[in-house]
Amino acid sequence: MIIAGIFGFVKRSISRFLPRKLKMIYHEMRVLASQKPLAAVIPPNGRCPVFLRRGTTDFDVYIDVFIEEKDYGIDLPFTPQFIIDCGGNIGLAAVYFKMKYPDAHIVTIEPATNNYELLLKNTAPFDGIESIKAGVWSKSTKLIVKNYTGNDYEFVTEEAKPGDDLSSENCVEAVGLEDVRLQRQKDSIDLLKIDIEGTESEVFRTNYESWLSRTRAIVIEIHNHFRPECSSVLNKALEQFRFKEIRFEGDRQGCGVGFYLKEE
Repeated sequence: MIIAGIFGFVKRSISRFLPRKLKMIYHEMRVLASQKPLAAVIPPNGRCPVFLRRGTTDFDVYIDVFIEEKDYGIDLPFTPQFIIDCGGNIGLAAVYFKMKYPDAHIVTIEPATNNYELLLKNTAPFDGIESIKAGVWSKSTKLIVKNYTGNDYEFVTEEAKPGDDLSSENCVEAVGLEDVRLQRQKDSIDLLKIDIEGTESEVFRTNYESWLSRTRAIVIEIHNHFRPECSSVLNKALEQFRFKEIRFEGDRQGCGVGFYLKEE
């Protein structure tokens, strides 16, 4: 027990104090060296491991979220108490936000079964992270989960059509952001993270006024390469509620990540 404890302390110390580039190499070696389907990796400054699937894009997402912090390493002028994570994938963003804002109530929403199962495992050690297996949409309906690229992070949802198998595990309920807020009796959505592979055009197209008027900050991955209208639909909605673009990285005609704050 003593030896195991010392070994665990050494691993955590290495992860915590290595420079970023060396951390990337260290974590990649751990994943590649693992002979198990899931590799356990402790994030920088973390105490609990997150689990990554070998042979998938999980490691790339881990590097983006925890090592480079290029998408969610944002500076807010307030401490968020309620966060909604749309497109939870395997839970890495939810864990990142919980480590950064330990008092926040986080709701993470993911429609794909294999991602959702690992999301539950990764978020289980943390109090205050609530998980929903569903797709985000502009109205109550049934959605079909599809993957046109084969990438583990590019599951898309489409409204069910006549003839679709509604009993399949690929069929999920749609949830609206206003329902998520009201059911938890929250006055505002302090931080809204969206990465839903083009479905943002549906979410911001209609029935957005009630929840967007109560949203304070948004970080969103925009997928014009999937749906060319994504940026125009998003910008039209944000302009109505005085959101200011703070940062944008990527290709405005293709895929990029934007950070928006409401002017208060």
